[in-house]
Amino acid sequence: MVCNHTITIFDDLISRYSCDRYCPQLPKFITMGLIGKNSKQKKKVSKSRERAEILKNAVHETVEIHSDDGLKLVGHYFPQDNAVRIIIAVHGWRSTWNYDFNGQYQFLADNNCSMLFIESRAHGKSKGRYMYYGKKERFDCRLRLKMDDNEYTALDALKTNKIPLLIINGTKDRIAPPFMAESLYNNCKAPKEKVTFNHAGHMKSYYLNPHKYQEAVLDFLKTYSQK
Repeated sequence: MVCNHTITIFDDLISRYSCDRYCPQLPKFITMGLIGKNSKQKKKVSKSRERAEILKNAVHETVEIHSDDGLKLVGHYFPQDNAVRIIIAVHGWRSTWNYDFNGQYQFLADNNCSMLFIESRAHGKSKGRYMYYGKKERFDCRLRLKMDDNEYTALDALKTNKIPLLIINGTKDRIAPPFMAESLYNNCKAPKEKVTFNHAGHMKSYYLNPHKYQEAVLDFLKTYSQK
């Protein structure tokens, strides 16, 4: 009985942590296990936190929209002179825009990209308590992109997708493991590329091999960008 009670409490904590922004933090050994952090990357991650603060305090425009259910959603726009494209960047689960993209920011800015970093509902300055893993967030993105309503899953959408797709994934990612990237790639009917980083955990591909990451992105943009 004690064992079953303990398991029930743990399951409840995991469920709350997955969706509730106000849930207490899980023990570090659990979250690190999920992310698949490589010990060799510790110094790079520390530098990333320093760059995150720099990016957060850099001059930019804060923008707002409201979701269909009335929540204020915040974004951070970094315009670039002579930009040829706008990158809309969506941070990860329980992360922040300035942490997830501080490494890529300067690289993209140097390659004529303006950037809009959004803060998903229940994250940062955006309102909302619960995270819905795309069930509601996809409509938030629709508002930002002015897209039509749809009930597609990612796999369903890719079956009729006509926009070129670049998938970057790490072999040690435990949150979005390689089989998920493979499923997305196989379901996509549009032109597509997939680049895999050996030994990279979740969101760590760029820091593991920046040159390979940058080369993949530039090659993709050069190949598929409209002239």
